[in-house]
Amino acid sequence: MNDQLGPVWPALFLVMSWMTHVQAADPNWYEKRDTWQDSVRTSLDNKVKGIVAPEARARIQMTQGFRPYVTPVLKGAEAPLDISVPITGLKDLILVATDGADGISCDHSAWANARLIDADGKMTWLDRLKPKRFRVGSGRLEIRANETRRPVIIGEQQFSRYIFGHAFSAIHYEIQGKYVRFEASVGLDRRVHRSAGTVTFMVTDDPDILFKDGASQDGSLDRPIWQALLRDFPANRQELLVLHDWLRQDNLAIDQAPDRFRTAASTALKSAAETLAYVTKSGASPRLADDLARLTERQANAKESQWRALYLETRRLRRRIMFSHPALDFEKILINVNPPTRYSHNGDQHLGRHSRIGKGLTLLTHWKTDQLEATLMLKPGTLPEGAVRNPDLHYSADRVVFAFCDHTRPGQKRYFLYEAAIDGSWVRQLTGTKRDLFKTWNDRATVLIEDNDPCYLPDGGLIFITTRCQSYGRCHGGRYNPAWTLHRCDRNGDHIQQLSFGNENEYEPSVLNDGRIVFTRWEYTTVTRCSSTCSGPAGRTAPMSATSSATTCSIP
Repeated sequence: MNDQLGPVWPALFLVMSWMTHVQAADPNWYEKRDTWQDSVRTSLDNKVKGIVAPEARARIQMTQGFRPYVTPVLKGAEAPLDISVPITGLKDLILVATDGADGISCDHSAWANARLIDADGKMTWLDRLKPKRFRVGSGRLEIRANETRRPVIIGEQQFSRYIFGHAFSAIHYEIQGKYVRFEASVGLDRRVHRSAGTVTFMVTDDPDILFKDGASQDGSLDRPIWQALLRDFPANRQELLVLHDWLRQDNLAIDQAPDRFRTAASTALKSAAETLAYVTKSGASPRLADDLARLTERQANAKESQWRALYLETRRLRRRIMFSHPALDFEKILINVNPPTRYSHNGDQHLGRHSRIGKGLTLLTHWKTDQLEATLMLKPGTLPEGAVRNPDLHYSADRVVFAFCDHTRPGQKRYFLYEAAIDGSWVRQLTGTKRDLFKTWNDRATVLIEDNDPCYLPDGGLIFITTRCQSYGRCHGGRYNPAWTLHRCDRNGDHIQQLSFGNENEYEPSVLNDGRIVFTRWEYTTVTRCSSTCSGPAGRTAPMSATSSATTCSIP
C-alpha cells in the first residue's frame, strides 16, 4: 500500500495547516494502523467488505436503539410542529433542515425552544451549547436565547429562543451520551417571507450528513475520514493536506473505488507532460523525462485496482517537475491566514462588520520540502486583534500594503489601508487616520467609509477600492451592502482621488506589465457576471473592457 499512498510533496496551500478542525465521530469502517497509508488501506477494505472496525462496535452498541427522526414537509405560515425524539446514548446530535425537494427559496428554518433532557428529567437549553460545526444554505446561523426585539415567528406564534438557519442547514452538537430526549418546536420563520418556503426537518447522529447534498463536499477536511487521519497522524499533516488538495481539485474522495481515479490520473499525466515541455525550455533534468516515460507506460498497462496509486504518483511527479523550474528558486512566500467572513457574498465579504479575527500576514519558508515553517510577519501585539485582507507586495519586496479591520473598537469594525515592513520592524496606518478628510462624492454620507484591495502603483502611489463613492449594490433589498469603486492615493494614504464613477462594484485592481490597471467589475444591471476591465497608466485614462461584457464607468 505504500506504493499507492506514499509520501506526498508539500503544496503552496499549507495555510490550512494552521487551521483547527472539530472532531467528528469516525466512520464505522475506519481502523487505525501503524501508518496512515496502512490505515487507509485497511479502512477502505473494511468499507468495501462491510466490516465494522473494532473501535466502532462499542459505539454502535450504545446507540443501536436510536432511529433518525424526519418530519413531513412543512410549509410557510403553518403552525409549529412540536417534536420529541429519543436520543439515549447519542454522542453526536445533528439537526438538519432540507429544502423540501422544491428548491431553497424562502426556506428559513427555525428550531424554537430546542432543549435536551437527561435521565433525571433535567432540561438543558440547546442554545446554551456551542455547535461543534455547522453549515447553512445562505446567510448566518442565528442562535438566540432571549431575543425579544425580533423573535422568530412560526405560524402565529413568536419564539424568543431559537436556532435559525437557511436550508440546506446542518448543525452538529457533541453531547457525549448525556441525554435521553431532544425536544423542539420546528417550522418556517415568517419574519421575512410571510407564507413561503417548504422544509423537512431531521434529527440524526450521522455527522457526514453535512456533506451528503453535493459531490463537491466529498473532499472536505471536516469529513470524518480526514478528521481521523489528521488526528491519528499529526507528523504527516503536511502530506495529508497536499493529498487532500489534489483530491479536492479533481472532485475525488479518498474513500472512492480505485477505478474512479482513472480519468484524473490520465489528465494529470497530460498536465505533467505539458509542464515538462515548459520547464525543459529552462533546462529540466533528463531524469524527470525518464520518470515521465516510465509512468506513461505504467498507465498504458494499468489494472483497475492500480489507478489510485497511479493518480498519486503522477501528481507527485508533476510537482517535482514544477518545483524544478528556476523561476521558483526563492526562499519565502507571503500568505494571509484569515478565516472566511461571517457572511459570504460578493459584496458583503469586503465589509469589516462581517470579518473574523485571523493570524494575518505569515511567511512560509522551506516550502518545497516536508519541513515547511510558517512564521507570523508581525509580532503579536504589533496590531490589535483583527482581520487582514488582500496583501500586495511592493516591487522592492521589502514592504507590503494590506487592508486591516480592528476588532478591538466596539461598533467600529471597518477596513482601512495599512503598510508594514516585511521584516516586521514597522507598521503604519495609511487611511482612516486623523489626517483622512473622509471626502466623498458630492459630500454624500449614505454609507460608512471603508477601504480595501490595495495595490502598489509604479509611481509610488496606491490604487484601491472604497465605499467613498457612497453608492449601493442594486439587488440586495434592505440589506446594508454598499458599492466599492476604484480610487487612488499617494504613498502616505493622502490626496485620495476617485478614479471610477461607475455604479457597480469593482474589485482586485492590479498593474499590468505595460502600466495599465486591470480590475474586475460585477456587472449585474444588464448582465450577470464579472468582467475584466483595463484602464490606462495609474488609472488616469478611460477603461476598456477586456471581455465581451460592457462597462459603464468613465475615468477623467
